[in-house]
Amino acid sequence: MRADLGYDLSDKYWNRGIMTEALNKIIEFTLNNMEVNRIEATVSIENQASIRVLEKLGFIKEGVLRERSYWKEKSHDMVMLSILKKEYNSY
Repeated sequence: MRADLGYDLSDKYWNRGIMTEALNKIIEFTLNNMEVNRIEATVSIENQASIRVLEKLGFIKEGVLRERSYWKEKSHDMVMLSILKKEYNSY
């Protein structure tokens, strides 16, 4: 079974470690208490900070989903990242 991960944080709270801490708890709970083997996240290719947070938590880039999402009257490429239960270590 898999789960999708999505999040949004107001820019006034960026660079404080809030998302890393919160996501770590969510990932830990999901992989240890639910019948989930894989968690996926798609992130705008422009959002390098979010990609770094996920990689810090053990997510691995799998590829680019070309023009997958649409906002602000424009299509955007998205990066697919995932983590498997066997790869997870609490950070």
